[in-house]
Amino acid sequence: MRAPGQPVTCDKAQIDRQLDEMHRLGVRSSLLLNKFDNPLTGVRFDSGAASYLINAGNKQSAGTFWDAETCRGELHDNDIDIGEESSAAFGAKLLSTAGLAGGTFPAYPPKPHCNRRGLTELGRHTVGRMMELGWIVNPDHMSQASVDETLSMLEARRYSGVISPHGWVDPGNWPRLSKLGGLAFPGHSGTDEYVQDWQRYRPRETPYEFGWGYGADLGGLSHQPDKAAEGSISYPFKSYDGKVTFERQKTGERTFDFAKEGVAHYGLYADWLEDLRRVGGQRMADDMWAGAEAYLQMWERASGVVNPRCFAREQGFRRAGRGPIAHGDDWETLLRKAGQPQRRDRTWTWCVKGERNTTAADVALLSQDGVVEVVGSNAEGRWVPGVSRASAAASSALR
Repeated sequence: MRAPGQPVTCDKAQIDRQLDEMHRLGVRSSLLLNKFDNPLTGVRFDSGAASYLINAGNKQSAGTFWDAETCRGELHDNDIDIGEESSAAFGAKLLSTAGLAGGTFPAYPPKPHCNRRGLTELGRHTVGRMMELGWIVNPDHMSQASVDETLSMLEARRYSGVISPHGWVDPGNWPRLSKLGGLAFPGHSGTDEYVQDWQRYRPRETPYEFGWGYGADLGGLSHQPDKAAEGSISYPFKSYDGKVTFERQKTGERTFDFAKEGVAHYGLYADWLEDLRRVGGQRMADDMWAGAEAYLQMWERASGVVNPRCFAREQGFRRAGRGPIAHGDDWETLLRKAGQPQRRDRTWTWCVKGERNTTAADVALLSQDGVVEVVGSNAEGRWVPGVSRASAAASSALR
C-alpha cells in the first residue's frame, strides 16, 4: 500500500494492460489526470480557496506541491493565489479542518503561472496508444505545457479525436482542436457569461461538421448555471426540436423555477438551454443542437472512418453499385468504405469533383434497417457500361 506523500508509479506495460482492459469494456475516451500531477503529466492549477486543499492533495498524491513558474508565452495555467500571510493562515486552518497536513506552502513567482511539469515519457506513450486504439483524447486539466505537446502529437498524425468538453484548458488552445476536427467549448456558466463565451470563441469556420456543447462537471466543487441578469424563460416552452413541452419541473411537493433558482439540479439543464436560446438567439440554439452530431462524426474519424471527400469524376456504375457504394451493404460498411458523407438521413450523398458538379452528388438510398437499396448519381462523368446515358435503363440505374 502506498504511503501518503509517496508518489504513484507505473510503467508502459501497466499502462498498456489497463488501456486494453478499458477498451474491451467499451471505454473510448479519457482524461490523463484530474486535480493532481501524476506520472503522465502535470496538472492545470486550481485558483481560489480550493487551491489550498488541492495543492496539499498534490503533495499527498504526487509527493510535492505544485511547481510553478511565470509563464513565458501567451497561454497559461490558472494562477495560484497562495502567498500572502493572511491567505497562508487561512489555508492552514482550512487544511487542519479537513484533517490534512499541509506543511509549509512554497512561495510562487509573479503571475501568470504555468506548471513546470509537462507531458512525461509515459504520458507521450499513453497519448500515442490512445490514438492507436481510436480513443478520444481529452486534454482538460493538463498543464499548458502538456496540452501544447499533446496537440502537437495529434497534429502530426492529423488525428481528429480530441475534445475539451468543460473548458479546463486555456481557450487559446481551442482553435487547434477545431482545425483537427475536434470539439472545444466552455463547461457551463450563467446564461450571460456562456453566451458571451460562445460569441467570443465560436470559430468562423471548421473543416468538418460544427457543433457546440457543454460539460456539467457535477463534481462537487463546481457552481451550476444561473439565469441571465435580465428577463428569463417563460413556461411552458418547447425543446429545440419542438417535440417536447416543458413545464416547471416538480419533485415531490416542490416545484422548481429556473427564473428564481437557475440550475438547481441536473434536470433543469433543459431550462438553461432554453435561456441560452432566448439570449443567444436561434443561431446559438442551432449550434447546441448540432453538438451531438458533430461529436459522433469526430468519433467516426477517430475510429478510422475517412474524412469527407469528393469522388473522382470519371467513374462508371456496375451491377453492384459504384466504387465503394454498393447495394446490400449495411450503413457501417458503407461508412467505412465510402467515408463520411456530406449529408446523411435515409439518403447519403458524396460530392463529385469537376467544375460542372458543384451541385451534383453520388447517392445511396438506405432502407429503414440501414441497408443500401439504391445507388445513383446526377454527376457528370458517370456511366453504365453498354447503356446509353439518355436511355431509360441508364436513367433507372442512375436514380
